[in-house]
Parts: sequence; C-alpha cells; structure tokens
Amino acid sequence: MVQIIETTVLNLMNFPTLIATNARRMKTVAGPNKILVEFGLRRAQGPDGAMMASEYSYIGGFHGSSNMWAGKAFDVMTYGTMAHSYICSFSKFEDCKKRILDGKDLFELAVKARKELKFEDTNDGEFTAFCAYARDHPENFVALVDTYNTLESGVKNFIAVSKALSDIGY
Repeated sequence: MVQIIETTVLNLMNFPTLIATNARRMKTVAGPNKILVEFGLRRAQGPDGAMMASEYSYIGGFHGSSNMWAGKAFDVMTYGTMAHSYICSFSKFEDCKKRILDGKDLFELAVKARKELKFEDTNDGEFTAFCAYARDHPENFVALVDTYNTLESGVKNFIAVSKALSDIGY
C-alpha cells in the first residue's frame, strides 16, 4: 500500500515542481525587470498538462500565459501573438490599409528597413501582416515568425518591422 501511495505522491509532485523550479530559474536569469510568458499550450501533454504548466510556471515567477483557460481559472494574466490565420489573410503590400502610426508611415519605414537589411526575399504577405499588427499593437509587438519559413522570412520580417517601430520611438 505504501508503494502505491508513494508513486501517486511522486507523480503529483514531480511535474509541478519541475515546471515551477524551471520557471524560477528562468526568471532569476532574466532578472526582475523582464516579463516572462509561458506559451506551451499547443505542445503540452494534453489539456491537464497544459493547465498545470500554465499554473506552475506562474507560481515559479512567470507573469502570464497564452492559455486563456488558465488565465480565467487561476487569475493569470494572458498574453498572445497573432494567429497563423491572421498572417495568411495578407498576401501583398496593398493589403496593409492602415499604415500611419504617430503621424509616420510605419509601412514605408519597414519597407525601407527591409531594403537596407537586404531582406527583400521574404514573404510579402507575412511582412504586410507584421506591419498591420505592429501598427495596431506598437507597444506589445510580438510576431509569430514560423508561419512560412522561420529563418528565411519570419525572423527577417520581424527585424525589419521592429526597426521601423524603433525609428518611430517604440
């Protein structure tokens, strides 16, 4: 009987302490002024694992989670990025309807940065989606860089748009 209880107790404690301990270590390395957010929902071992990871990373020092369900259940701040479907809804430069941010043309500044950085071989729709999203969320621009080609397009487009935001003062 003790063996059965011991196994159950270890099972119930090992995963939560693993997640909370790793979260605390990451927070310690990042420092007190950095905001850390857990984004593991899509890769978790089932819905229960996702909920536990969200809760225990918060207990370990993370500021929030992308898991909306955990946000509601545990009163954890939720964060997120744009959806793949949002990025896929843009295919060309002309799809960027709102371009002006603080009186400056964010889109043109991003196009200029893209050219200066020699990143013109990236996906135009993804670039346009990043510009549109950055214009609407300039203080919290988090881009989903893995829709098409992470290193050859997503990261490069993110850098170009981030430079344009920086040039405007964000």
